[in-house]
Amino acid sequence: MATGVTFAEAREEIAKVATHDSHVRLLDELNRTLADDRPGDRSFRVGPSCFMQDLAHNGDGALERLWRTQILPLLTEHHWGDGVEVETVYALGTLRTRLGIRPPTAADGDAADS
Repeated sequence: MATGVTFAEAREEIAKVATHDSHVRLLDELNRTLADDRPGDRSFRVGPSCFMQDLAHNGDGALERLWRTQILPLLTEHHWGDGVEVETVYALGTLRTRLGIRPPTAADGDAADS
């Protein structure tokens, strides 16, 4: 018997800790891209645990760092040898643009990394 939190429950937790819904939307878009784009893999997806870390909610610079140090390396390994330009297809800026999400600014109360 499996125990623990389901993907949907963890996704709901992200929504609780995030100051806005952009983290949930980014996770959904990331997984949609994984499933739909070349070569397309519906059996692999990024789980919500990355977005549940404090690091993901300490301003835009922190999310950028998380994306660069955890999400992109995971996707690079997943796409090893299949010709996908991971840093182009899955770039945080690319997904934000596609979703119409602007990066938070210092005026929004999020501290940027130096």
